Amino acid sequence: MSASTLSPARSRPQVAKEVPWGSFHKAGAVCLAAAVLPLLVAWPGVNGMIRNAAIAAGTAWLVVAWSRLQAPLRMPGALIGVLLLQVWSGVSTMVAAATIGRIQPLGTIDFFLMRHVFVFFCASVLVWLAPRWRQGFQSAVVFALGVVAAAGLADFLAPAAWAPVRQAMHAAVIDRPVGLSGYHSHLALLCNIGIGLLAGKAWFRRLRWWDFLLFGLMAFASLAAQARAHVPGLAVVVAAYLVGLFVRDRRRGFWVAGGVLAALLAALAVFPHQFQTLLQTDVRSEPTLLGRKALAWPQVDFVLEHLPWTGLGPEPVFWGAVEGGTDKWAPYHAIDAGFLLLAACYGYVGLGIAILTFLSYALGLVRVLLTERGTPTIRSELALAQMVALAASLIAMYANNIVTWDDAMSLLFLFGGLSQLSRVEERVGRQRPQEASCTP
Repeated sequence: MSASTLSPARSRPQVAKEVPWGSFHKAGAVCLAAAVLPLLVAWPGVNGMIRNAAIAAGTAWLVVAWSRLQAPLRMPGALIGVLLLQVWSGVSTMVAAATIGRIQPLGTIDFFLMRHVFVFFCASVLVWLAPRWRQGFQSAVVFALGVVAAAGLADFLAPAAWAPVRQAMHAAVIDRPVGLSGYHSHLALLCNIGIGLLAGKAWFRRLRWWDFLLFGLMAFASLAAQARAHVPGLAVVVAAYLVGLFVRDRRRGFWVAGGVLAALLAALAVFPHQFQTLLQTDVRSEPTLLGRKALAWPQVDFVLEHLPWTGLGPEPVFWGAVEGGTDKWAPYHAIDAGFLLLAACYGYVGLGIAILTFLSYALGLVRVLLTERGTPTIRSELALAQMVALAASLIAMYANNIVTWDDAMSLLFLFGGLSQLSRVEERVGRQRPQEASCTP
C-alpha cells in the first residue's frame, strides 16, 4: 500500500512521502510477534526480556501510529470491561487494607492483564493500517502452536530424551508431557486454541493437507497432556472443527472424523501406560480436587464472608507467589478455579464485571459472524476461532486459573485486535451502518 494511501488526507503530503510506512508496518508486526510468540515457550529468563523490549518499542510505535497516521484508539466493550476490572482492583485493595488493617503489600494493577492490552492495541492499529497482516499472523500462530504440539508429542513419546529440555526451562516435575509449555495444562489449552483456529478455517474455506496434519498433531498432543480440566474443552473445539468440515466438505469430514476416532483408539491401545492418569481418574476421589476442597475453597469462603463485595484485592499468594508470605486471609496459595479466584480477589462486584466482559466479548464475535454472512472474510474465521477458544477457556476455569496464564491470554487479546476493522472496512461500514461493527 502506498504511503499516500496510508497517510491521513489532511496530513502534509511532503511529510508522508518522506516516511517509509512499509517499513513502519513491518516494525509494528515484529513488535507484536515478539510480545506474543515467546510466551508459547516456558523460558522466563528469555521470553520475559524479549517481551518487555517488544512492548517498550511497540509503545513508541503506537504513539507514532496514533499521532501521525491518526489510527483510532479501539475501545470495544470487552476491553472497557478489562480496564474497569483493573480500576476495581485498586479500589478493592484499598478497601480491604482499610477494613482489615493489613500492612502486607497487595497487588493492585498490571498483575496479569495490562500487558495484554498492549497486544490488543498493537494488533488493532496494525490491522487498521495494513489488514494483510491478519493472514500472516493467523498462519504464524497456527505454525507456532503446531511446534508446541510437536514438542508435546515428543515429550510424550520419549520423556527421557526430552528431560534436558524440561530442565533448561525449569518445567514442572510431573509424569505427563509438558513440551515447551512448562506444564501439561498449558500444553493442552494452547493445543485447544490452535484447533479453534483451524475450526475457524474449516467453517469458511477448504482446508489443505497440512491443516489436517496440524489438527491431528494438536488433538493428540492435547489428549496426551492428560490435563483433565481441558478434556471437555478439547471435545468442544474438535466438535466445532468436525462440524465445519461436514458443512463445507461432507466427504472429507466423514473421513477425518473416522480417522480421529481410529487414531484415538489406536493410541489408547498402543500407549495404555502413558494414558493411565487420564484413564484411571476417579473424579469423585481425585487427589487434586480433594486438596482444593480442603484448602483453596475454604479460603475463598473466608474472604467472601468478610469482604463479599470487594474481595481481598489481587492477592499475590492466590496466584502462587508464596515468597511474599501468608497470613490468615491467605493461608494457602494457588486458587486454581478461575471464577473463585476472581471472586476472592475482586468480590462479587469484580466477578460481575468479569462475567459482563465475557458476555460482551462473545456478543461482539456473534455480531461479526452475522454481519459477514454474505461475504465471510478472515475476520469471520478469527471470530469463530475466538468463540471456540473462549468456550474452551471458560469451561476450564472451573479447575484452572486461565486468566493468569500469559500464553493463552496473549493469544486471545491478539485475536481480538486482529478482528478489528481495517481502514477500508471502516469506510465501507460508514456507507452501510448496519455492518459497522468491531469485535471485542
